[in-house]
Amino acid sequence: MKIELVGTGSIWSTSNSACTIINDKVLVDVPNGICKALIKSGHNLQDIDGCIITHLHGDHYFDLPFLLKLQLNTLEKREEQREKEFFIVGVKGIEEEIKNLVELAFKDNYERMLKKLKLKFIECEELKDFELFSDMKITSISVEHSDKYISYGYLVVNDGLSIGFTGDSKICDGVYELLEKSDILVADMSLDKGDNSHMGIDNIETLSSKYPRKTIVATHMRDETRLLAERINNKNIIIPSDGFAIELKKVVK
Repeated sequence: MKIELVGTGSIWSTSNSACTIINDKVLVDVPNGICKALIKSGHNLQDIDGCIITHLHGDHYFDLPFLLKLQLNTLEKREEQREKEFFIVGVKGIEEEIKNLVELAFKDNYERMLKKLKLKFIECEELKDFELFSDMKITSISVEHSDKYISYGYLVVNDGLSIGFTGDSKICDGVYELLEKSDILVADMSLDKGDNSHMGIDNIETLSSKYPRKTIVATHMRDETRLLAERINNKNIIIPSDGFAIELKKVVK
């Protein structure tokens, strides 16, 4: 199982906005500018088979129309359509949200995308061991980020390994559940000190002290947070730069 943090920054940082690609084919969030970042890092956007959206703030899904448009243009030029479905996992009403966004970006393209790309929308409420592919399952876990936006973290299981993604969240029961059930947790660490919307360095250090055998990979960092976090002396907390990748293999005892 391979994960690559294409983006590790918050919306106004100098790093790409937070995004992870799994096995070069599944995106966790599709934030502003991430299509260009993927192309620059050598990824073929045509190879991406789906995305998992944590919540509907713009810096977590606004590049999705551009990803879909590229795939549509390529298929129409070849006079082909996708052989397998392109899935989009998100909160209740995700299909209508994406339809509206696509129509805003590229008027009169949505129905062609729906057909050519075989779009499949999966509402994430109470997903448990849902099979995305024969070798990959996801579970959704509610987290707390905003009173106005429903937010979810996810466990992605592949090759016998579990990767947790908090999305944007304050410290809450859902974050603890994600860390407990995952081999590695990719976690929001936007701030120095956590608040009612985001976790901070203080929260990540608390999580690590309670689960000392777990690895936490920080993301969604402000520039000033990153500078402070680089002083952390904890081998179980990783402060990555854009493009940081891990390839994991299950240890057979």
